[in-house]
Amino acid sequence: MKKVFKVIHSSLAGPLGLIITVICLSGAILVFETEIMEWTHHDRYFAKGATGNPLPLNELIAKVNAQLENNSVASVQIPSDPKRNYTLGLSEGFRNSVYVNPTTGEIIETVQFGEGFFGKMRQLHRWLLDGTRKIGKPVVGYTTLLFVFILISGLVIWWPKSRKHRKQHFQVTTQYGRKRFWLDMHTTIGMYAFTGLLLLALTGLSIQSGGHGHGGKNQSGKGGHSKPKELNTMQWPSVLTEMQAANPNYKTIAIQDGSATVVQKFTFENARASDKYTFDAATGKITDVQMYENQPRATKIRGWIYTLHVGSWGGWFSKTLMFIVSLIGASLPVTGYYIYFVRRKKRLPLSRL
Repeated sequence: MKKVFKVIHSSLAGPLGLIITVICLSGAILVFETEIMEWTHHDRYFAKGATGNPLPLNELIAKVNAQLENNSVASVQIPSDPKRNYTLGLSEGFRNSVYVNPTTGEIIETVQFGEGFFGKMRQLHRWLLDGTRKIGKPVVGYTTLLFVFILISGLVIWWPKSRKHRKQHFQVTTQYGRKRFWLDMHTTIGMYAFTGLLLLALTGLSIQSGGHGHGGKNQSGKGGHSKPKELNTMQWPSVLTEMQAANPNYKTIAIQDGSATVVQKFTFENARASDKYTFDAATGKITDVQMYENQPRATKIRGWIYTLHVGSWGGWFSKTLMFIVSLIGASLPVTGYYIYFVRRKKRLPLSRL
């Protein structure tokens, strides 16, 4: 039986190894994107030298719109931390945004979604930098699917023949030479990361097949050559005040035309869990509330799939865990290739395989 799984394992891992390494390594880099960006672009995210209370949202948006050319504000994200800048989404450009000092209304920086180092890493991770996604995205999807079979076949091959060999299979040893060490690095370390890698592969498949890609077109699908129509934001300050009073432990509150979304602070939770409010744009009166616990199960499952995949369910602990697992995933093809070429060159018996 193990001979069959050896053939399956080597036949799939050989041609797909390099792609698996690229996917896992780019995924590991993306794990701490937020933390790295806040460290390297501190002034983008944190208000500098500002004192006093934040401007009312309608005044803030008017100031920001006056600074924009052929664009206007479509949404505002307000963090609970008073030291942070606001993030204002723009009506033109797919998920483009500006970071604004909340007490002065000054635009700190304009950010185009998908640009920069991490934007390229995300494109590499999801569709191998293929702008059309016609080839890169299916290649990533099918490789991830076959990676599941590679992992399962690897588990079967690794499984100890008897209890007395069990301890040996959980150890990485250096006393039997370099070749044995690299064999242990591939098999033993791979098995320690097996559950995490399988989780990443399965959740990645769901995300990849769900069509959550990010395009380069603007949100409205128009060219955006003329100044977009500005929103009625007169009631947004009262909506924000009501949201803050009803949600004292909020993390962020996002307001757009006729709706608001509240994300609560959490320790171990669905990172995409949010309460949704609908309000009358003319009066600011809340007309409907959809709490997270009452939302459809499918919505919660999608949120959990994303949360588990990016490792954000438990803060630094879960992110560090997923970072290590992803790095191990990236290393497995490398150690696998080494074992293959050593075996082919020396015809060494690999009894544990």
